[in-house]
Amino acid sequence: MRRLILRIVVMMLTFAGSVGLRYIISSFTAQPIPAVNASAQLVGRANDTSIRETQPPPQPKVVQAPKELSDIVVDYDFRKFAADGAYFLMGNPKGFREFSSFSFSLDEINKDGSKGSLQIETKRNDEYDYDPANFGLVTDQRVFFVVSKVSDSGVGYRFDGKFLYRNLEPFAGLKKPVLAGTLTKTKFGHTIAEHFVYFRIEFDGC
Repeated sequence: MRRLILRIVVMMLTFAGSVGLRYIISSFTAQPIPAVNASAQLVGRANDTSIRETQPPPQPKVVQAPKELSDIVVDYDFRKFAADGAYFLMGNPKGFREFSSFSFSLDEINKDGSKGSLQIETKRNDEYDYDPANFGLVTDQRVFFVVSKVSDSGVGYRFDGKFLYRNLEPFAGLKKPVLAGTLTKTKFGHTIAEHFVYFRIEFDGC
């Protein structure tokens, strides 16, 4: 009888010990880390509409200033004086061989003001260039204009002169000066030639 009880006790202790040992071993065993599919993650991010690409700010629009101003200030009585026409440079002043002429096209607006255009004619390599003035002033006594640059050469011209007569019509087409003054040639803003010159006049059709 005692042997039977001892066997039962030994069996129970053995069972309890095996269960406890399994628990202890399982508690110290590291759990496997589940594998992550990197490609699946990338696809998921690509399809996520909440992720947006950062766009660079739009470039500001470049506002280009007008290359030239063609309006000319005119101050004289159109009923008493007429300056419209082409004015040709007389002689061959040194440094101005390429300068041919300048011309007015003036229109009366009303009794209080008027405007017009002025352009110069130059010749280079047997070709003529026509460039409008950046600024001009015409009265019945004085002519002043500035052409800051001819084409892309960097060369510009400035003239400040006076009319020699109040009535220019009798001299149209003649080789007689009607305008005299200082003609200045510049390059990139620096004076490279200057001469006192004379101009004769031709009207349309002369």
